[in-house]
Amino acid sequence: MVGNYMIDPAHASLLVVDIQEKLLPVIHNGAAVVERAVKMVNIARVLDVPILVTEQYVTGLGPTVQPLRDALAAADAYRPIEKLRFSALADAPFKRAFDALKRRDLLVVGIETHICVLQTCLDAISCGYSVHVIDDATGSRNPEEKARGLQRLTLIGAIVSSVEMASYELIREARTPGFAAARPYLL
Repeated sequence: MVGNYMIDPAHASLLVVDIQEKLLPVIHNGAAVVERAVKMVNIARVLDVPILVTEQYVTGLGPTVQPLRDALAAADAYRPIEKLRFSALADAPFKRAFDALKRRDLLVVGIETHICVLQTCLDAISCGYSVHVIDDATGSRNPEEKARGLQRLTLIGAIVSSVEMASYELIREARTPGFAAARPYLL
């Protein structure tokens, strides 16, 4: 495994992958994925964790869903990077934006787990990043495909986590301003 086992808040970034209007209705438990992704965005916002957003082929799949756009706008992070490749890191505009962050721990939420999330994470791990896939904020049309994607990610070194686990790793301690700011989103 490359990188850290625990998320380092000083070196973390959040990637929101392709949670888009025309794709979401066919995602298994799609509303829950959005709810959990919004929570992760809010936590990242109050803890000053940089956020990047991708949108796959916007003409065909539409923009990011409204609840997530609202949360991203509140974080001043709704600046989606459109991509056509399934791996965000295979697209030069995203790769430049990601490299500019100089963050080694990548937290990933999005859809579909077994396609765009998987391929982006494979590339990130190949580049030496520590990848934390936020299971309850990712989804696929078929839950079996999601499970296969997560299994493959685990086998190659990604850490499968949850919004709650990742949030508390980012916060680290109860007596901090970060905990106070994040607390409304932890309940």
